[in-house]
Amino acid sequence: MSEIIDTVQPGNDVSPELEGMDQRAGPDTSEGYLQTDLNTGQDGRIPIEGPADLEEPEAAPQTEAEEPKPKRRRRKTATAETQSDTETPAEAAPSAEDAEEEEAPKEPSTYQKLRSFIGTSERVISIDGRRTVETAADRTKNDLLDMLESLKSKRILSGTFTGLEEQGTSGRNMAVIYHGNIKVIIPADEMVDLPEEMEDRSERSTYNDMLLRRLGAEVDYIVKGIDPDNGIAVGSRLDAMRAKRKQFYYGTDREGNYLLYTGAVVEARVVSVVRSGVFVEVFGVESWIAVKDLTYRRVMDATILHQPGDRILVRIMELDRSHRDSIQIEVSAKEAMPNPFERAARRYVAGNKYVGVVGHVDVNGVFVTLEGELDCLCGLPKRGRPLPGARVTVRVVEVDTEQQRIWGVITHASTVL
Repeated sequence: MSEIIDTVQPGNDVSPELEGMDQRAGPDTSEGYLQTDLNTGQDGRIPIEGPADLEEPEAAPQTEAEEPKPKRRRRKTATAETQSDTETPAEAAPSAEDAEEEEAPKEPSTYQKLRSFIGTSERVISIDGRRTVETAADRTKNDLLDMLESLKSKRILSGTFTGLEEQGTSGRNMAVIYHGNIKVIIPADEMVDLPEEMEDRSERSTYNDMLLRRLGAEVDYIVKGIDPDNGIAVGSRLDAMRAKRKQFYYGTDREGNYLLYTGAVVEARVVSVVRSGVFVEVFGVESWIAVKDLTYRRVMDATILHQPGDRILVRIMELDRSHRDSIQIEVSAKEAMPNPFERAARRYVAGNKYVGVVGHVDVNGVFVTLEGELDCLCGLPKRGRPLPGARVTVRVVEVDTEQQRIWGVITHASTVL
């Protein structure tokens, strides 16, 4: 892992051409050129149409003529005597070490490696003389510029956690995210924090279980190193979370008020889902939401409602920022929604019939969801028990807005057991 991180890092010896790659290729390019400032003293346009274009830019021509250096004469030795006055002494043959140095191929520079990874772009004949469609080389270059910018300035990037791999024989778990064609790997210890209590489980097993539950989640990361030979980058999610916490939990507006506070409604990412609830990330802090706090409906399995990668609205119920390294928050998705029982008395009148869908069946009865918002508790029909998802007709018996309950009787069911 250290080999990849050490390949391209801030402070390493990066070619001047790489330092100048700060303009993005895109629709404003024309005639098959990529607009890039390479600090070469020229117009900054790099043709990318042929193999010869992958070579580094030539040095600028010298403005002042340099004086020729005097030729060095080889000193004659006592043993190097000529056979006659007309013969000249033969020069010594080059040594084996000098021959190897002359024949050894040069290591390609970082600039050449990055140019090779970007690839060449074919000349595109545009409709109106100005190309508006990006080529594959344009997109790859822009993705690489995102990586370099994150590496140098700690810019936060986002991606979907799409794969879980093991590193060689060590079996170290790594999360895999793709930024375009660039593969970003995040070691397990840079992806999640281990819980304080692991219930006698090994560290490796705990990491594996936590990462498996987060597959498909949207996560932030900061690039720590780039390997241009293989098109691989190494990132850290924990570094990105620390930066997010500093920005949002301790950042203030123009009036000096915190950006996040108790009672605020914010957008959260669902990162892990189990039957009893979900874990969400709220600007660098993970929080648990029990299934009863996800919706006003009667739901026993949170996986029916959400999956990793979803974004939901939550309300911050409690917030403790006294410790910078361990901010604690409690959030609720149900409290961020309008209470449907406030308008239930106007929508549903006792004695009338309404259509609903069976959501849950247990010993208490049948919970029928009316218009996807409220559950009406009905007794089990005498002719059979309706299946979850079945369409039924319900006659409302009572609406209690104080207790937030609706009772009814099923008069017709499409499918019963």
